[in-house]
Amino acid sequence: MNKFLFWIFVPLAGLHFYLWSEVVKAEATEIIIEAVPVEHREVNRPGQTTVIRPSDETRFDAETHLKSDPSLSLSNNGRSGGFSLPLFRGQDARASHVFINDMELQDPFSGLPMVDDIDLRAFGSMTIHKGFAPWNLPVIDPGGVIQFTLRRPVSRLEGGGSYGDLSGANGWLKAAKIGDDLSENLDAGLYLRHRSAKGNYKYYSDNNTILNASDDVIKRRTNNDRSSQQVFGNLFWTGATVDAKGIVWTQASDQGIPVGQASGDGKARVKANTGITTSSLTYRVTDDYAVTIDAGRFSGSRIYTDPALDIGLATKRKLDSESIRARISFTSSHPILNFLILAEKQLAKTKLTSSYNQDLYAPSASADKFYAGVHYKINESQNIEVKSNVERSEASAQTALGENRQHSSVKPTAGSSMGWSRTKDDLFFYAQGGHSTRVPSLLERIGNGAEIDASKDLRSEQSRAAELGTRIVSKWIESMPVTFNLALWVRDNAEVIQIGKISATRWRAQNRGQHSYRGVETRLDFGSADLGVEGAVSWIKAELGKTHLLVPRVPIWQAAGGARWRVMNAVTLRTTSRFVGRMYDDASNTRELGWTLVHDLSGDYSQNDSRWKVGVACLNATNVMSNIVRDTVTNQGDGKKSYTGYSDDPLPGRSWTASVSARL
Repeated sequence: MNKFLFWIFVPLAGLHFYLWSEVVKAEATEIIIEAVPVEHREVNRPGQTTVIRPSDETRFDAETHLKSDPSLSLSNNGRSGGFSLPLFRGQDARASHVFINDMELQDPFSGLPMVDDIDLRAFGSMTIHKGFAPWNLPVIDPGGVIQFTLRRPVSRLEGGGSYGDLSGANGWLKAAKIGDDLSENLDAGLYLRHRSAKGNYKYYSDNNTILNASDDVIKRRTNNDRSSQQVFGNLFWTGATVDAKGIVWTQASDQGIPVGQASGDGKARVKANTGITTSSLTYRVTDDYAVTIDAGRFSGSRIYTDPALDIGLATKRKLDSESIRARISFTSSHPILNFLILAEKQLAKTKLTSSYNQDLYAPSASADKFYAGVHYKINESQNIEVKSNVERSEASAQTALGENRQHSSVKPTAGSSMGWSRTKDDLFFYAQGGHSTRVPSLLERIGNGAEIDASKDLRSEQSRAAELGTRIVSKWIESMPVTFNLALWVRDNAEVIQIGKISATRWRAQNRGQHSYRGVETRLDFGSADLGVEGAVSWIKAELGKTHLLVPRVPIWQAAGGARWRVMNAVTLRTTSRFVGRMYDDASNTRELGWTLVHDLSGDYSQNDSRWKVGVACLNATNVMSNIVRDTVTNQGDGKKSYTGYSDDPLPGRSWTASVSARL
């Protein structure tokens, strides 16, 4: 059966659909692709930036859209519910950036983006930037950006819910009011959601004998339950020359953490609370120029408990984090010259407590940043983007008694990039290059006061990158336009920071050599109002320094895609496939994992004059649960291991979910 499905779907591997009703226009730097009312996809800076605004019931999970791009990987698929951390082009998660509007979500302690459990229903759209972000986003690092953008609300009351054997129960309510009832220029919105999932699912267990398949069995995952609550509110006020905006987002979650080995049965748990507030005030000096003052606060609390740990890390550990940001910016929206100039100040504080010795370890940091981004229109067909930033930071740590334990001052870092693009008729070309740095996080610089030591001489990571790309639009068949995108990119990372063992029980962050990345991406899509097909293929060569060993768990070949069929202007049927090629499971490249091919199916019902929407989805329809493993040294002893994500947790087999919503 699997071989039969393989030969059916291989021609579509790399095909994923987004229905088009029309290609609206091809301008100097932008092409907009409109779908039927159930979905909108907008492709700016071809090959790099995609804006997604879903409406169908099965399309509000951000992970659904990330899986349709083969150059993106998901790092914690094993969790039931929640949002998966995106890895762009096989690179480390610390190279990824996540924004809510203009505020970056980043854990002040670990430096990782905070993206857990974000819901597309609350925000309205998700923008994916691969490679270099556009000039008006203050990020030089080409590691990739995901930006959740809040759309101005529409006056209505909406509600809905879903249930799945893996995702559990989910209920939500969204209310918005605009116009005269509140104030002539005031808009307000509120979003509430509750989710609960048991999270126990079947998986393939190798019993820790990867190269011996004789004792492998199917087991059920336990202690993977999850519950969460989310509240999101926003205000917009528009005046004659002044605009104001405010956002409040809070989330609380409680979940079990399965142990790292698939054969284990741990009882570790984590409770988390996250709060974000941000506000801005914009004064429009003229129609083309504006000054904005904005401030934001991030607060987070995580409590880890594990009854099995009674030494060292203790049975309970708590981490409290707080980050405050304030900045002023000057922008131009002139038809010829656009720019963003900003100065920013950030303060971060964290506290770690342990039930083992009640010790309090309190790292803190401050950072100053100056950024300038410019977009210049040379003529009707050519554009230039230039970006530059300078950043300086300091960090320190204290004990519960106020004793200074460590201090770290990183030398000022700078980064810059430049891009050029040209459009002629339906042909688009672009070229980009730049240099960036990543300042070490608090965890890397100061340690955690327990098993991870401070690293006084740690240096910032260095990165150089370049990219070339093109887009070709063919309207040979007017009702079914074809678009082809091609991107070639390289990235070299030096002074790579890794936390490694320095003794049997101690760890420390160190600068360890270089990583080299080379990649090619292609995408071909075509369609009409009732039928569409899209395919994408990604080739990534990720090497560890000059050893020519490949970075673990980064496949060279990946593909994604599928098809869509709109029936009777009410039902949308989709099939989505994702192919992951062979890759190595270890840094020495001695264990090779075989390829996998996973298919998702979905169906959505909605009519333009109906208040109701219904959706049903089947994920991993062919029930892929294991990978073939080969020993490259002996070339013998082929075995299997659990099909896993980048977090190395076993992924579930076939699962389903059903959802319904209505305008109340």
